[in-house]
Amino acid sequence: MMRNLTRSAYEVFKIARSDRSGLYSDNVDLLTGTVGKDAATGVTGLGLIAEVVADALQYAPRAVQQTKILRTLRTMNGETPGVAFPRSPQGFVVHFLDRETGEATDMESCMMCTGLMAAGVNFVRNYYASIDPSSHLSEQIVDLSDRLWRSIEFDKLLCDESKESDRGTGIPMIQSFNGSCSAIQYPQASDGFYQFNEEHYTVWFAYLKNTSDDALSTMWTRWQGRRNAPNHAYANNSLLSEWSGYLVQLPYYTTASFHNDATYRELFRTHWLADRTYYTRTTHQGARGRYGLGAGTTPAWCTGGSRYYADRINEGNSYCRMISPYVTIGYLPNDPNTILSDVVALLEDGDTVLTFTAEDNRTHHVLWRSSMIDYQWIQGYGVTMVDFSSELYGLSTLWLSPDFYGNYSIAPVVS
Repeated sequence: MMRNLTRSAYEVFKIARSDRSGLYSDNVDLLTGTVGKDAATGVTGLGLIAEVVADALQYAPRAVQQTKILRTLRTMNGETPGVAFPRSPQGFVVHFLDRETGEATDMESCMMCTGLMAAGVNFVRNYYASIDPSSHLSEQIVDLSDRLWRSIEFDKLLCDESKESDRGTGIPMIQSFNGSCSAIQYPQASDGFYQFNEEHYTVWFAYLKNTSDDALSTMWTRWQGRRNAPNHAYANNSLLSEWSGYLVQLPYYTTASFHNDATYRELFRTHWLADRTYYTRTTHQGARGRYGLGAGTTPAWCTGGSRYYADRINEGNSYCRMISPYVTIGYLPNDPNTILSDVVALLEDGDTVLTFTAEDNRTHHVLWRSSMIDYQWIQGYGVTMVDFSSELYGLSTLWLSPDFYGNYSIAPVVS
């Protein structure tokens, strides 16, 4: 059962991928078979890791995965004819672009997306350099990955009040191609540490680019300090943030700086405990695996019409009482027996199960988000891949070695 669920989760990534560009769509409507027109750069990084997982689980001959990865890396390096890949002068990437042509209308760099994309590139590079170093396809993967790493000036991350500055202390979510910054986070006055968020990969890469730089070293120290001084909690469980599970799950599966750190791993555990407890103490209590504080498509009536929402603990403002099984699955390494029991219960009850036909013309099943009070709502406009990725990664840990994600997400070693 779990092997089928894992394979089905990978089939969703296959649907999301464009054969022409190697880019992965932001969302996939499994009910209609419609793929979102826009690819997402961060999702494409996660797609690269999905191909490695497929290789490790032997879903196809290794050369199949390697060839797909090479198409993606060539597009990222601007080497796929007829496909653009907009980047800022510093090498940062936009968030969304056309999945077939690479064209984008928004010329602003998404710093989180750049880090997540680079984490995927780093993962495939480390994997093939380790397990298949002498093959021609692996050599090409390593070369393209190294060239891309060199071309991204992560050490240009920091900003002052409005623009990029090598003496700044602000970590922006967005940098315009002209160097102006917005959605900037500064160290908190109360303790001097940054608030942990989904830019962990980007901040780590910025530090690695120039570990001798005082501003970047101070930034990294202030970022890492938060794990020793978590400033949120629920039911006596320390939390890095009250936001959805992706905040800790994505860095857990994509960066050794999180995955291999004992303090972060303990917080990964307490986030799961808080999540599970939250759904048993609040209105419309979760039973038989009904928990998972996630982000994703949500009924329009409780999102002000946006149809997408990132749930948060404590605030109780997910009026649709959404549950996200992919988040539950993403926590599998914490307690496989308990969480597998939760997943089996969800499969038996069926209200979070989506059924679809994949490229292999077979019927597949995955678990997706649902509402505990709006039973007529199913899927929304599609499965959002950045959120769904935890389902594949978490399930894969049932068969991959415990150090798989930690081994291949180590710091880039560029020749």
